[in-house]
Amino acid sequence: MLKRNKLKNEERLTSVLFEECLAVLGSDVIVMTDERSKEIYKLFEAEFKINLYGRIEWDSYKAYEEMDENTFGNRYMNQEEYYYILWSHGSDPVIKARLNQIVKNLEDVTAVSPDIWVYREERQVIELFHDGIVRVMQKKERLYTLMIEGGKNEDHKR
Repeated sequence: MLKRNKLKNEERLTSVLFEECLAVLGSDVIVMTDERSKEIYKLFEAEFKINLYGRIEWDSYKAYEEMDENTFGNRYMNQEEYYYILWSHGSDPVIKARLNQIVKNLEDVTAVSPDIWVYREERQVIELFHDGIVRVMQKKERLYTLMIEGGKNEDHKR
């Protein structure tokens, strides 16, 4: 009995809404460890400026698009790439899920936290805020990185 109680105490405590969200997102959703969740939040905060209201400081960026949830759903419902979901409130861990599943189950996802970020490191961020505004920003590929990864680039000369 003591061993069972100890194991139970070591289990991660998550909210009921989080558990419901996991169930609807499907079997291929990945729940990050607490340590990995902290790392992802640090990466996110290093990549984007966050204002006092907990939103990305959009005035600091030029290339983003604003849309409503219906437009967001229509545009991204067929994209199967994995994205992290970061929560603005609570202590639930970061999860990684397919974007089409996030879109399909948006009501369950946003029930976990009033504001969320759907994030692919160094590629894209989607901010879904409780006021219904969705902002999307694609990060531009860094030419220098492309040159390093691709070796010599004969098309680009300084």
